[in-house]
Amino acid sequence: VEGELLNYKLDSGLMYPTEYGKSLLDRLIKLETAREEAELFLQETKAALLEARKQYEKEEEEIISSKVIGNNPIVTANKQKLVELEIELSSLLEIYTEKHPKVIETRQKIEKIKEVLANTVEEMITSRNETINPVYQGLKQKISTLETNIITAEARLRSLEKGLRNQETELKKLPSMELELLRLERKRKVAENIYLILMERREEIQIQQSMESSDIVVLDSAIINEEAVKPRKIMNMAVAVVLAAFLAVFVIFLQYYFDTTVKEEEDIRRVTGLSVIGIIPDLAKVNHNQAYGVDK
Repeated sequence: VEGELLNYKLDSGLMYPTEYGKSLLDRLIKLETAREEAELFLQETKAALLEARKQYEKEEEEIISSKVIGNNPIVTANKQKLVELEIELSSLLEIYTEKHPKVIETRQKIEKIKEVLANTVEEMITSRNETINPVYQGLKQKISTLETNIITAEARLRSLEKGLRNQETELKKLPSMELELLRLERKRKVAENIYLILMERREEIQIQQSMESSDIVVLDSAIINEEAVKPRKIMNMAVAVVLAAFLAVFVIFLQYYFDTTVKEEEDIRRVTGLSVIGIIPDLAKVNHNQAYGVDK
């Protein structure tokens, strides 16, 4: 796909779509990826339902088929309502974010209908047999959940397909060269997204299998260290003393190096090269009871 896209760009000279085309492409990729993911989920759920029904047949001769559930008027009405809400939710998500009140309200309605569907299926299966063993009970609940998930997935698929048709109608209004570029870009990106989804599912399955089949053996128990790792008080104090001494010496050196004042007679002789004849003292600071040059 990437080679086909590159060749088309080189042949047509069209490297990037317009802003409007790019916006359409982003929406199409998002919708198509969601559709493929929903389709994958639907197939997985159907396979799980088929396996659950096989196990259920071994435990109980009579099972509730999907046809019985479909003929229930409550289930039929709620399925239709669920489809309408899924379509409404898809439309809202094209305009608003997940935190918008309308989106939150619609999701809450969908969850309520799912609960009603689950309870309705539960009642139908339970009414078939008054004596239920634990295995039968678990399979019964599993079948109920899977059937509800299938109804939801099918409704979501129809909603996504409707959204895709609307976007493809807008896409056909673009020039033919840009339309072909967007088609190839869409094909490449969707294939990449599907690959990532499949790889993620593969990792999840491998993790589940390893959790189910692995035998964990403790070879060496963990040992609790009684000594604190941090703080190391003695080391911190030693480092602080060394740094303080170094900083003090450094500050004294800087003061001495940048001090240009004249303090003694020797400073004058060193700077000017002249002999000092006399000194005029600061009379305000002189002790008149002390002779000059005599330390007391």
